[in-house]
Amino acid sequence: MPFDFQLTDDQFALLGCLIAIGASFVLMSLSYHANPENSEEKSEAPEIKRLPVPQVQADERKAA
Repeated sequence: MPFDFQLTDDQFALLGCLIAIGASFVLMSLSYHANPENSEEKSEAPEIKRLPVPQVQADERKAA
C-alpha cells in the first residue's frame, strides 16, 4: 500500500480492525445466505401465542 508509511501505528491498527470487522460481516452474510433454510421464502408468518393474564379481583387485593 502506498499510504502505509503515512499512517501512525495506532491508525494502522485501527485500519486493520475495520478490515477485520468488514471481513467478518462478509463471512456472516455468506454463511446466512448459504443456509438452505434462510434462502427459501416463507409464505406464512410465525404464529404468536398469547398467554392469559391473571385478573386480580377487588376482594383478592391485600393492603400494603
